[in-house]
Amino acid sequence: MTKETMIEFATIAGSSIGTGLFTYVFARKKHQIALKQAEENLEGTQIENDMKLSSHYKTFLDDLKSRYETQLKEFESSVNRKLTLLEQKNKSLEAKIKLLKAEIVELKRENRKLKKK
Repeated sequence: MTKETMIEFATIAGSSIGTGLFTYVFARKKHQIALKQAEENLEGTQIENDMKLSSHYKTFLDDLKSRYETQLKEFESSVNRKLTLLEQKNKSLEAKIKLLKAEIVELKRENRKLKKK
């Protein structure tokens, strides 16, 4: 190899290394900026997803509330019907007791009459 070839080779190698280092430094900064932007976008996406999820939970809770209220009304209605039926049965049993008491009194009277004879 001649001296000129070596100088050309050294110049090419030096400029290649210099260009590589120069590109690396600026590309690194550009890459870091892009990475920060990606992280910010990811945080924004996570916040949006959390907001959507909380909206879904709110919808579920509202639906649960309306279902609970409906079931509570149905339960109250059922209990009121049963209470009315029990009150009616209680009144009929009280009337039956009065009749049976009157019958007992009548039978006691009749028994006394029969004992006297």
